[in-house]
Amino acid sequence: AAAFLNLLGFTMTGPITPDLAKHFGLPVGGSARVGMLTSAYPFGMLAGLAVWPRLSDKRGMRKPILVLSLGGVGLGLAAQSAALARNAPLWTFLSLRALSGACGGASPVAKAYLADAATDDQLPRWLAWREAASTFAFIVGPLFGGLLIHGTSSLASVVGVTAAFSLLAAGIVGVFVEEVGADKPVPERKTPKLLSTDYTSCPLGSSLIGAIATICAMSALENAGAACWDAFGAVLARNRFGLDARGVGVMLTSLACVSFGVSTTLFDRVRRRIGLVRTAVLGLCLVATGLGSVGLARNSLTSFGLAAALYQLGKPLYAPTVPTLLLQCVPPDKRGLAMGF
Repeated sequence: AAAFLNLLGFTMTGPITPDLAKHFGLPVGGSARVGMLTSAYPFGMLAGLAVWPRLSDKRGMRKPILVLSLGGVGLGLAAQSAALARNAPLWTFLSLRALSGACGGASPVAKAYLADAATDDQLPRWLAWREAASTFAFIVGPLFGGLLIHGTSSLASVVGVTAAFSLLAAGIVGVFVEEVGADKPVPERKTPKLLSTDYTSCPLGSSLIGAIATICAMSALENAGAACWDAFGAVLARNRFGLDARGVGVMLTSLACVSFGVSTTLFDRVRRRIGLVRTAVLGLCLVATGLGSVGLARNSLTSFGLAAALYQLGKPLYAPTVPTLLLQCVPPDKRGLAMGF
């Protein structure tokens, strides 16, 4: 629920990116300048990912870090809403987005928390369910954001609602989540390999440094492509095919339905049939093919949608495999740090 609410706030802003550009007088076709609006948050997140996951590895700190991270993002979004309402300059808005990003370390900490409680067999399935919850936010968020901006014509209102969702997520974690695997024992069950001292089951080999370096390189390349889609997918749809905010929202919601279906019905079957590593490779191939086809789809909205759907098909096959592989290759007291990479 917390992952859904936190990402719901993020996904709601997807359809309003072109409107944000207009608000600050940026040419919608000026990709480099529009990119500042979407890159400010992940730029700040670089600092957050270097701090929050590492702190969460300390005894009993998973839950407090999750609450602080989600709450900090919520407060940062509230400040962005106020900046928009008061017509603050672009640099102020970008600074607030970067500061909000610096609080955004909840995702790797949540994955480390799941690994604290999961068995070897449970972990990829739980991570796929978390991915499905996040994807559901991509189904609801763009549509909700598009309808909200269409009905209110207020960018500040849309961003303000996203702040409320992040703060609600922090409250849910604070009230309902219990610390597991740190100052409290793991519930009695067969001890999984992930919680033992034997890490020879690492599917990427016996070299810890080599395994982490391999996964980090994979993640960096995939995230670069995902960042391009997140930053410019809505802009491309508007520039090439004339979609308004509501149309972009419907498009993004429809594409997210593809990912949600894969996460909930297909991932675990594929993983059991061909293994984690091959599932990751299959997902990456579909992601690369989809993104490349998006770039080539210039004249047909149908071709653009099919290419984007191919990307959305591959992403949920790949996304749960990375943390699962990495968590199987690091000791428990390094999980937060590893997820931060």
